[in-house]
Amino acid sequence: MDYIFIAAITLSVLIWSVVIVTTAQLPKWLGYYGLLLVAVIATCLVFNLNLTSVFRFSLFIFGIVSWKVLASILLIISAKN
Repeated sequence: MDYIFIAAITLSVLIWSVVIVTTAQLPKWLGYYGLLLVAVIATCLVFNLNLTSVFRFSLFIFGIVSWKVLASILLIISAKN
C-alpha cells in the first residue's frame, strides 16, 4: 500500500506540474520544482530503492509537503489579485 500511495501522489504532482508549466497561471518555477520532484521519485523507483525506510520516506514526505505548501501559498496570493 505504501508504493501505491507514493505512486498516486507522484502522479498527481506530475499532472499538476504539467498543467502549471503549460498554462503559466502560477509561476513556472513551481511546475519545474514539481517535475524535478517527480523525476527524483521515479529514479528511486526505477533503481528499486527502498522508499519506505524512515529516512527516504521522510525525504519523500518533505518534498511533497513543501511543494503543496508552496502551491497553496501561490494559489492564495493569486486569488487575492
